[in-house]
Amino acid sequence: MTEKRLALLIASYQYQDPGLAQLLAPPKDVAALAEVLQDPTIGGFDEVQPLINEPLSTVRRTMARFFHRKSRNDLLLLYFSGHGVLDDWGRLYLTVTDTELEFPGATAIPATDITDEMDKSRSRRKVLILDCCHSGAFERTKGVPGASVGTARTFEGNGFGRFVLTASDVTQYALDGDQAIGEPENSVFTHYLVQGLRTGEADIDGDGQVTLDEWYDYVYAQVVSQTPTQTPGKWTYTLEGISDKQQGDLIIARTPASPYPHTSPLLPEMRGSIEDLRPWVREGAVRYLGRLLQSNDKGLALAAQEALKHLANDDSRSVSAAAAEALGSVQHPGGHLRRSAFSVKPRTQNPEPRTRNPDVLTISSPIELELVRVPAGEFLMGSDPKIDKYTDDNEQPQHTVFLPDYYVAKTPVTNAQYAAFVQATGYQTMAEKEGEGWVWTGKKWDQISGVDWRHPRGPDSDISGKTDHPVVQIGWADAVAFCQWLSQETGQIFRLPTEAEWEKAARGTDGWLYPWGNEWDNTRLNSREGGVRDTTPAGGYSPQGDSPYGVADMAGNVWEWCATKEGKSYPYDTAEDEWSSDYLAEIGLRVLRGGSWDSLQDDARCACRIRDENLFRYSLVGYRVVVSPISVQGSEL
Repeated sequence: MTEKRLALLIASYQYQDPGLAQLLAPPKDVAALAEVLQDPTIGGFDEVQPLINEPLSTVRRTMARFFHRKSRNDLLLLYFSGHGVLDDWGRLYLTVTDTELEFPGATAIPATDITDEMDKSRSRRKVLILDCCHSGAFERTKGVPGASVGTARTFEGNGFGRFVLTASDVTQYALDGDQAIGEPENSVFTHYLVQGLRTGEADIDGDGQVTLDEWYDYVYAQVVSQTPTQTPGKWTYTLEGISDKQQGDLIIARTPASPYPHTSPLLPEMRGSIEDLRPWVREGAVRYLGRLLQSNDKGLALAAQEALKHLANDDSRSVSAAAAEALGSVQHPGGHLRRSAFSVKPRTQNPEPRTRNPDVLTISSPIELELVRVPAGEFLMGSDPKIDKYTDDNEQPQHTVFLPDYYVAKTPVTNAQYAAFVQATGYQTMAEKEGEGWVWTGKKWDQISGVDWRHPRGPDSDISGKTDHPVVQIGWADAVAFCQWLSQETGQIFRLPTEAEWEKAARGTDGWLYPWGNEWDNTRLNSREGGVRDTTPAGGYSPQGDSPYGVADMAGNVWEWCATKEGKSYPYDTAEDEWSSDYLAEIGLRVLRGGSWDSLQDDARCACRIRDENLFRYSLVGYRVVVSPISVQGSEL
């Protein structure tokens, strides 16, 4: 998908007001930072715009344009260097060349204005860097030099997907009448921001890339060692559909002369596959690690070699043999026994699905499940910006896709259906193993201990009275495990839908914006506008919210996992097998579709695509299944 990397660097160092000292560092700071961000071998930013000593009107207009009309996946970096002041009520203002200290509200940039612009932006990857004398000074009380401040509250706003890095978390300037009081120190913050990227020293794990977390950790260590009175700060605001881990792995730059592209680090994400309880997942990890052995990065190749040595002692013969072959050594004797991902009860019979008619498929064992037929044929996939004002870059171009027929579950998988799977197999979800999940606290999304599918909104919550609600706190891997169990039990191939299958089932053949047509109607779905702020019974908005095929909850209620990996470009390639063992074994981001109870109109569109780390789970993410291929003769299956 198309993604842009844009930066706006604002510096003010010459002031008309005699109460504000002239500064020396900002012009050098901006020039140096612009150089490394623009360097195609380091930052690789598509556009870097410096704004030096410009008046308030120019700065505010440029900042508004910077955040306007951006796509979800665009990386937006806003940097400010100069003075910042607090008024008598503890409100922060960033000064510009024509700021008058006596009237900061009218002549300086309120911090709340930046928050508002970030709220309005559609980008979910926004980085704000403040290198001013008291860039951490956001406490809503009277400014006092040396006092600790609260950045988090000012920049939380109503939107998510943002990071705030500050040079300090203490107030060094405050307003006293029309004078700025307090003594600033020469900040080394930006110096180390630049040095970490230019030299590659911020690439802490040596993988050839500098993530946002690595960048901050490097700068923090350097700054506090040089100036103990200056303590940098970092705040992360997570968002629906994007995990905190993923945001921390946001790639800012690559190491100079590194052959690696701007992609996420692979080995840290491979650890889950290496230790996965399913042998086919571990075998997929072996193949990937074998390729990493050929890496030019010696550290990466060594890490792959050590992982393969571990897998050469795997209890699965296929895994250990593949690892030994990759290492070019003899097979080691099998190691300790590893318990299965889940134990499938012996099948004394093969329960046969039954149909009411050729377009509806029902099964009664091991769970009750109803699926509807989506007939073979073409449909319009993606968005046309002339028709859909919310069109995103990754939804284009709109194009025609042919799919064979398949059956899709009428509703998302419910708590009752998932409970039957757990009872039959003893399966533990990732949330249960790790003891935490993401929930809405009433003010923000937060990672809470004691959260899992049985306790979806916190350790004291449960699913009493919600057996017919979609199951949530389910990671992509947990959904795949359910499908594999159901396939074994029925003898049919149950799986997660591909993106194309999901979208056709949701909108029909004519490219409808919503399952029911092209006009938004919040009475047809469970979304944020409805005010429920929780799941509702699966199919509770049927039939008024159904798709042309009679599929329910394709907009709102819960985001739904697809089999598809993030980043699949359009036109959509239907030839790729998205349920092969190799495809399933790959670690990384997977696609979610449909919006949720917390979604607004743009995310509830049939064409909307977001993604998340396949191990993460939320109180608004579930899934549904499809069955394919399947042969129908009249009303018999």
